[in-house]
Amino acid sequence: MREQPFASIRVNYQEIRNRSKLPCVQLSRSFAHKQIVRTLWYACGVTLFSVSSTAQSVAPTIDEVRQAIKPITEPVVGFSYYVSMVWHYISVYTSLAILLSAFLASLFAYLSMRNQRNITRLRETFATINDDNWDKDVILAREVFSKIKQEIGSETHKITKYCDPPSDPSITNEVVTLHTILNDYENLALGVRHNIVDEEFLYRWMRGALLEDWAALSPLVSAYRGRRKNSSVYIEFEGLAASWVESRSYRTGKKLKRARKLIRIN
Repeated sequence: MREQPFASIRVNYQEIRNRSKLPCVQLSRSFAHKQIVRTLWYACGVTLFSVSSTAQSVAPTIDEVRQAIKPITEPVVGFSYYVSMVWHYISVYTSLAILLSAFLASLFAYLSMRNQRNITRLRETFATINDDNWDKDVILAREVFSKIKQEIGSETHKITKYCDPPSDPSITNEVVTLHTILNDYENLALGVRHNIVDEEFLYRWMRGALLEDWAALSPLVSAYRGRRKNSSVYIEFEGLAASWVESRSYRTGKKLKRARKLIRIN
């Protein structure tokens, strides 16, 4: 014989009202928790019963209702209980309320400052890239570098002849140009490491160009290190390129997301 739905639910509302008049610190957690859970079960059960009675002739049992709504009611009741406890303590102890207000104000100020720093970093990064796109010296240096890459082709080791100081005075301009480009990349990598410029913005803007330039300039960097006997020459540029090859942040080591087409254009 099927169990009558909700027949075993009994909620002592008078006892709940009597206990609710006591201070919250004296309220038994187990009693309050059970009574609230039962009340919520009853309310949800009545709703489910009214809905199911119109859809089918046989009503669900109380055990079926409990199993269906328990995963929902347990977290809600627990969260509500702790919120009510915290609210009670705040209303009773004014010093705690003052401390909590100060903490929330400090947290809000910190989040606002961090958001403002992020916006400023993005603006500075955009301004730096935009200025370089229109700077005549930068444009000329990139043209010289492009001609050198076409000249050496796949034999990248030939770029070592442009190591500073040059053995041939006729290539002094090319040597200075390549030295300047390496210095710019080193400075950019330091800005990424110290969170001065936005790495994700740069990653999406120039990942391909940076890796291509590093592949062409790495033999020249090795020549600089050998001539100066210093293995740290342009180490930041190398580190940035090594991180971006694996699509990871140079500053944090976390995975960086590549740009994706979000809108399909027919």
